[in-house]
Amino acid sequence: MKRSKLLILLIVIPILMSHSVWIYVNNTGKVGSKATVNMYFGEIRKQVIEKGLKWYEGEIFKEFKAYVKPHNSFNKEVLLLTPSKESVSAVFIPKTAGIYQIIAFNETGAVKDYTKHGLGLLKDSTYLRTTFEATSWREKQKGKVNLLPMMKYDIVPFPAKNGYGNYNSHKATWRVKEKVFAVFYIDGKAAIKKEIKVYSPDGWISIAKTDKKGMFNFTPYVKGTYQAIYQTKKKISGVYKGKKYNTTRVKVITNLNIE
Repeated sequence: MKRSKLLILLIVIPILMSHSVWIYVNNTGKVGSKATVNMYFGEIRKQVIEKGLKWYEGEIFKEFKAYVKPHNSFNKEVLLLTPSKESVSAVFIPKTAGIYQIIAFNETGAVKDYTKHGLGLLKDSTYLRTTFEATSWREKQKGKVNLLPMMKYDIVPFPAKNGYGNYNSHKATWRVKEKVFAVFYIDGKAAIKKEIKVYSPDGWISIAKTDKKGMFNFTPYVKGTYQAIYQTKKKISGVYKGKKYNTTRVKVITNLNIE
């Protein structure tokens, strides 16, 4: 039995090290219709999504909180996360036309022992974001999109212009060769001179640095899901939930879909 448990541990730890969590929503939906938000665990660029309740009911997801914020609102709605064998999911119903900000974060996960992998006793924090557009033939988008940060660490993209009809309307996807702009915030303030890695769907990485306003941009060259990622690791000691840690790691991932 001990040998069996050790084997499972040896298999699971490398998976945890190479995989990550991401948030996904079909970026366009109708006002008054259900929109489903999914959180997956795997390797997005290799199109690997792990399956099984051992992942989605386990330590990785159980401390996550998720919210959605309508177009020009300051109020956010709690998303009820429900685990299944294929994902952790939540449903919301958009009531007005416009751009919806969707976030999920985990600041309270358990301390993990990654000493053998050179990461020490690790306390992790993860911050995820994506964008959704609700449409209606009866209703136009009203007011400006509320782009204020919603998390301690937050990469907030500027929604793309629709490019037709009402020029002031926006969409939740961008076009190939259209510059994508975003602002990185830490504690509600623009994060200056921070390195953001942008991963393309085919695995290429470009590196951008935020300017004095916390802004950066990149130009997508193929269709698919891009990820803007900020990651930092610090040697900080403490005790959390009765367990000692000597390293903290922050990972911030914003998904951007290019059509």
